[in-house]
Amino acid sequence: MFDSKIKYFSNLLQLILGGGKRFFLPKNVSNGSRTDKRNLIEEYKCKMYNSKKSFAVLQNASDLRQADLAKYDHVLGLLAMDHMAYDADRDPLEQPTLAEMTQKAIEMLSKNKNGYFLLVEGGRIDHGKFFFFRYLEMRDSYISIVANKKGHHESKASRALDEFVRFDEAIGNYILEYFNRI
Repeated sequence: MFDSKIKYFSNLLQLILGGGKRFFLPKNVSNGSRTDKRNLIEEYKCKMYNSKKSFAVLQNASDLRQADLAKYDHVLGLLAMDHMAYDADRDPLEQPTLAEMTQKAIEMLSKNKNGYFLLVEGGRIDHGKFFFFRYLEMRDSYISIVANKKGHHESKASRALDEFVRFDEAIGNYILEYFNRI
């Protein structure tokens, strides 16, 4: 199902920036996790090349910072093997900030005279919230319901709050600035 969505959305989406590179690579290539041996990055490149569309595949923060995305019809930026790091933990040489990705996305998409839709997600906000909500619920005497839950979310309230601030900066610094100009 994931692959069929990739095929469908690769025709519609002009830009993808984020983590999850391992889901595009087979197990025998660079810590990939695909068991079907398909390399979706190479398939993407072939599809773009055959369609004669200009495209870029970005691997890290340096690639993103140096690229003039407005030159391309499509950009696939898989900037981390797994999740993007929490902003407080990220290596700035390897991973860009959410604000940098947002700025680059607007630069690329704003060339579309018919407008565009941009979804900006601070994905790590969700991962850090578990402890924060558990704390709030313990304070309100719901400890027996929540304290026993073991989910995939990490227990990092301070990281989640920091991610929310970075998300707000991405929106405030670039999106509002852009709309104030038009």
